[in-house]
Amino acid sequence: MIQQPFNGLITCALTDIISLCIFSFSPLFFLGSHIITVCFIATYMYDAFWVTGLMNVILTAFLMFCLSLYKRRTEKKIIMLLRKQKQNLEAKTFGTFTLLYNNTVIKFSRTKSEELLAYLIFKNGSSVKTKELISVLYGSGADSSRYGASLRNLIVDIKHTLSELEIQNFFITEYNNFRINPEVIKCDYYDFLAGDSIAKKTFAGDFMSRFEWAQETTEFLKHKLLKK
Repeated sequence: MIQQPFNGLITCALTDIISLCIFSFSPLFFLGSHIITVCFIATYMYDAFWVTGLMNVILTAFLMFCLSLYKRRTEKKIIMLLRKQKQNLEAKTFGTFTLLYNNTVIKFSRTKSEELLAYLIFKNGSSVKTKELISVLYGSGADSSRYGASLRNLIVDIKHTLSELEIQNFFITEYNNFRINPEVIKCDYYDFLAGDSIAKKTFAGDFMSRFEWAQETTEFLKHKLLKK
């Protein structure tokens, strides 16, 4: 008598594991998996917990399906937002660096905020540590303990400016690591590296001309253009 409910609970656990795996895939598939689950365990649940247990399973399945629908709707909304953002967020790196949103230049409160973002855009999504950023912005001999507060002020400035423009998922900060998401921005430098013919025609021999650290990349781009 004990074995049958126990087998039912095992079946319930296995089918729920499968359902959770399907949860992120599709609400309809998720609903289908739960219907199969209920069909499998209905007899076991009734024998073990009577009608109350069976109704609890059905109610849980319904609530999880509603949550799955909400999750999918939220995901689609975020994806559409990021696609729209990529159409409006653009970095022009050939010549003088310019960051635009909705065809308007983004202006920061601190002058080095722009250079910080320019360097992260140049790094094309790679994470950069605090020490490297301080070296780039304030010189190779800059002391991290001395300029750490200045760097934090730049980060606050960037976050505040982007937040006011409702730019999301672009400037990403983690513990001692900073990067940008190259998937949500248009950039002539990225297009050039991808072999885009229009980007190659746009390049006139200058790359982020105001920043000393960009000179080496300028020569690299010139060489790459001549090679083609």
